Amino acid sequence: MYIQLNKKQPKLWLAYLTLSVGLSASTLSHADDAKLYPGSYCKTTYEGGLVDASNGDPTQLQNTSTSQSLFMTCPIIRDYMASDSGIKNVQVRYFNNNDAKTVSCNVDIRHRDGSYVARASARTNYGDRSGVLTLNLNREAGVFRSYVLTCWLPPSFSNTSFPKIESYRVVEFD
Repeated sequence: MYIQLNKKQPKLWLAYLTLSVGLSASTLSHADDAKLYPGSYCKTTYEGGLVDASNGDPTQLQNTSTSQSLFMTCPIIRDYMASDSGIKNVQVRYFNNNDAKTVSCNVDIRHRDGSYVARASARTNYGDRSGVLTLNLNREAGVFRSYVLTCWLPPSFSNTSFPKIESYRVVEFD
């Protein structure tokens, strides 16, 4: 199909295309942004110091100790830095074989000078074997803020399956 354009039509088409592409780009840039990280991104420690808790699995962290809790610190990376942007929520996928203990996580929010802004916390119910902990942070935004996820895994109840953090998902909004 061939369309004959007069001298004014190309300018109208150009204006229409510019407007429609601009609207599409702005719509996409205002969508929530989610990133999924493996649990192995976290740094782990027992009371005695650093430990490799991957147990050969490059995607998750496990607590193989039957006596000590495992503490982990996980990075949260922001890539949208507008003044009103922030983290909407963090979702942590866990497994826990210890019915008498809970998995708990916090997200700490700090200014760039290190001063405290806020904390969101969540923990499992006793007896919860697996699921997702959601830490909601809708209220805190700011260009010069940093976010850190910390979690505690209870000691393992047995040597056959272990409490673990499989992954965590960070939903950033603008």
